[in-house]
This record gives sequence, C-alpha cells and structure tokens, in this order.
Amino acid sequence: MAQFLNSSSVDHEGSRATMRTPDYKLSPLKLLDVSINESRQASENSQEIPFDRNEWLVVEPLSGRQRPPRQNEFLQRLLNNPRYSSYITWIDQSTGLFTILLPNEVARLWQKVKHRQTSKEMNYDKFSRGLRSNYHKGLMEKTYKKYTFRFVQPTNQETDM
Repeated sequence: MAQFLNSSSVDHEGSRATMRTPDYKLSPLKLLDVSINESRQASENSQEIPFDRNEWLVVEPLSGRQRPPRQNEFLQRLLNNPRYSSYITWIDQSTGLFTILLPNEVARLWQKVKHRQTSKEMNYDKFSRGLRSNYHKGLMEKTYKKYTFRFVQPTNQETDM
C-alpha cells in the first residue's frame, strides 16, 4: 500500500493528480486459469439438480387427471425425494416437522413445478406467503422458527410418492 501512496503526485496549484500504475503483469493463461476455477466453484456451489416436470405431477383419484401439485403436496414430495435433501429436510417426520435449508432454491423449484410463465422470478418471500395461507387452511401450523414448518397431519412416506 505504501508504494501506491508514494506513486501518486498532486499538483496543488493546478489541482491535477497523476497516479502511476503498479509495474506487474499477469499472463493471459494465468487469468484464464483463475476464471475456470471460479466457474467450477460456482457450479459446484449452485447444487443444480436435473429437473423433470412429470415427476411432480399429481394424479387426481376421482378423475385420473394429472395436475401440478399444491404447495403442501410439493413440499411433501420434495421432503421424500432424497435428491433434494440439500434443499429441505425432515427434523422429525413422525410429527411433520421440517426445515428448508435453501429457501431461494426451493422457491425457484416451485416456480418450475407450477410451470409459471412470468417474467418475475419466484423468491422465498413470495413462496412463504403461500406457506402462510396453509396455516389458515389447517394444513400446517406455525413453529416460530425461521425456515421451520410443521404439517398438521404427519405424512406417510409410502403413500405420498
């Protein structure tokens, strides 16, 4: 840092400042190597899981028609799918208690599952608004912990999938 302080000169009468740039060079290969490593780390951190919309469809028992899941059905399927254990996990399945580990990823996945054709991206704030409506419907109850929720009726893993 001292070299930068010494390398600048100020002309107070003309109020002109000049700065010398440091005298080091990076080879183009070194820069390329750094950017490749950064992109690898970014892709490893994104935890992107291949998406198949058909695996999320729910079959109506009376009509036999397929439809996108409701939010509580989506969460149950997500919890019971081991591929998404980095997104959401059970705390106590017998009592229906679970926690969302990656809230924004869950919200983006919900947007894909619902096949929402909108220019605005689904985020956790919008997703959680829907979760709160499940309290009024009697499907879920408050836990008063951030990203932690409870289904009123505990789910059975075999019947949900």
